[in-house]
Amino acid sequence: MVRHKKFPIQQIWQIFMRKHIFVTTVSLVVTLTMFDSALGQLPEVADALQSKSLVADQKMAPLISVSALAQKIKSEDEICIIEIGEKRKRYDQGHIQGAHFLHWVDDIIDRQNHARYNVIGKKSIEDLLSKIGVTNDSHIVVYDRFSSRLSTRMYWTLKYWGHENVQVLDGGFDKWSINQPVTDAVPEVDATNYKVATMRKELRADAKRVEELVRSSRGTLIDGRPVKQFTGEEPGAVFHTGKLHKNKGHIPGAVNIPWKDNLKADGTFKSVLELQQMYHQSGMDSQGPIVTYCNEGLHAALPWFVACALLECEDVSLYDDSMAEWANSKRPIRSTAKKP
Repeated sequence: MVRHKKFPIQQIWQIFMRKHIFVTTVSLVVTLTMFDSALGQLPEVADALQSKSLVADQKMAPLISVSALAQKIKSEDEICIIEIGEKRKRYDQGHIQGAHFLHWVDDIIDRQNHARYNVIGKKSIEDLLSKIGVTNDSHIVVYDRFSSRLSTRMYWTLKYWGHENVQVLDGGFDKWSINQPVTDAVPEVDATNYKVATMRKELRADAKRVEELVRSSRGTLIDGRPVKQFTGEEPGAVFHTGKLHKNKGHIPGAVNIPWKDNLKADGTFKSVLELQQMYHQSGMDSQGPIVTYCNEGLHAALPWFVACALLECEDVSLYDDSMAEWANSKRPIRSTAKKP
């Protein structure tokens, strides 16, 4: 008969504690090892997070305020300022320090398609930007004296030709001149050799694209003209030539957001929240493709800028030929004007 050795309670407790301490120690060692490994990875994690933050910071806001631009000029930041205007004389009488003057017709439209105000060609945009000292990395700020109609068109033009670092001065020259200095000094220029790196064809719509949208149940056509031109009460006309269109009214299915409605009384853009509400109430489908148009593609740049740059909708393009093509053809057109 085998007899089992009897252990006192105290001895059993000591054995248990020794085993418990051993297990706990092993667990602690494993935990510390894992923690040490994690600590070693923290710099990499921090670098990754910082990298993501830097990428986010690199996305330039589409609008720049008067105060922010004034600070950049004061700090002597490298920045290319462009006044896109109608009359050189007004520029010569006083403009923002360092600003270069470009004419809204002579400089930024395709001369071969002058009547329709079509976008400038690749070689022409390269020569133009080279002349005023722009490089592919240049930070460009555009302003006008025309309720942001010209500057948003220039913004679209630069984006179309792949220049990403561009902003519109919110409120333009009128807002600037209230309490900021102006100068008549023309900046000296070191010419560059600007070359277009990429072309964003998706930002420009043609008649075929618009016809597809008319037939589709998705997407939105935005007419940026005044209400009476949209309804057909008044004829539309090419803005820079004054030539009237043959047919009155709007493209079937389009919604009307007059360009002026995007701006506050002082010429600055309405808040993103106000614009979201306005565009939603208009019937815009933010999930589908969006095409903006007007009489010639100039005023359409304002709703394009809002939908694409401020509201960050996807697939937003501008119908460059606009009603200069559509309303002077046999394509369908709808008039809602009250008959006399």
